[in-house]
Amino acid sequence: MKIVVIGATGQAGSRLMSLLSGHGRETVAASRASGVDALTGVGLADAIAGATVVVDACDSPTRADGAVREFFATTTANLLAAGAAAGVRHHVALSVVGADRVPDSGYLRAKVAQEEAIRSGPLPYTILRATPFFELVDRIADAGTDGGTVRLPPARVRPVAADDVAAALGAIVGDAPRRTVVDIAGPEALGLDDLVRRVLRAAADPRVVRADERARFLGARLEDGALRPGPGARVGRTRLADWLERTVAARTRHGTMPARRDAGALLRRVDAWPHARVERRGPRATVRDEAGGRALAVLELETGRLIAPLPRELVDTARDLHPLWRPTAGGVTVDLSSPAGPAAAEALLRWRLELELFAPQALAASP
Repeated sequence: MKIVVIGATGQAGSRLMSLLSGHGRETVAASRASGVDALTGVGLADAIAGATVVVDACDSPTRADGAVREFFATTTANLLAAGAAAGVRHHVALSVVGADRVPDSGYLRAKVAQEEAIRSGPLPYTILRATPFFELVDRIADAGTDGGTVRLPPARVRPVAADDVAAALGAIVGDAPRRTVVDIAGPEALGLDDLVRRVLRAAADPRVVRADERARFLGARLEDGALRPGPGARVGRTRLADWLERTVAARTRHGTMPARRDAGALLRRVDAWPHARVERRGPRATVRDEAGGRALAVLELETGRLIAPLPRELVDTARDLHPLWRPTAGGVTVDLSSPAGPAAAEALLRWRLELELFAPQALAASP
């Protein structure tokens, strides 16, 4: 049985790939990194050919209402059409618990529309709805940050570990299509503000978290219970304390958590620049020129390593401009874990953006 995972580099998709590969199943990791783009359709037919199951775990790189709606509508239509042509027997999609109870959120409206397209589509399906991942708490915090304060609604959620979501997807892949929605949630209910507060505290993040019922989550006011799982939901095994001990505390011991904190702070500053935008996808963030959409740099969130693609002649120039800008294959890199790393990374991004805006001809050979 051939299983194709779309979005195989994301939080759930990457873990599902590891799980399936460990069980000896034939799996294909389909993502832009492997030359498969569900949005444009490039490489999709070849990747899905001969597949029995397709798992759609991809996510939109933006939360803007129109763009996110177009992303899910287009990728879902492309996947269903390619799957029907290839004779796929089970289409599995990852969605969000409570998506249909928060109509003011453009992102969640787009997920509901995606679910409706799958239900009315040509393939047998199962939809797994998940509560917020522990691994995405930093993104939730960043979205609610104003200066040194994070404002979030105190609505209760049952956050879940990405490992538990991947395990649920793995079980669904091995079953017959259910033609329905299945929920998965974590084992404990926490206020959204309390969840973020505890994770930031464990990460030594200095931001202060305030409960604010007027604050928005995914662009909408969030009522208590709006993201509650339905009856018969699967329950993940991982509690927040266990995840913090295993993940955040481990990163702190190995010196990577400060780099991650610095990476988040850097991205918040860059996202406020008038000619740049930040796209987060799984363990990486891409900084792009807002007008042209060209990638200025990629930031590895776990390690705090920034990589800026540059042609060889500009790599030599960059090496002379700053002592912390290190040449690497196809560009320049900065390590945020050093004391002066964050400032050096921000300087590199500003220089790279200036090249894009004022000297694009110098970047003609850039990858």
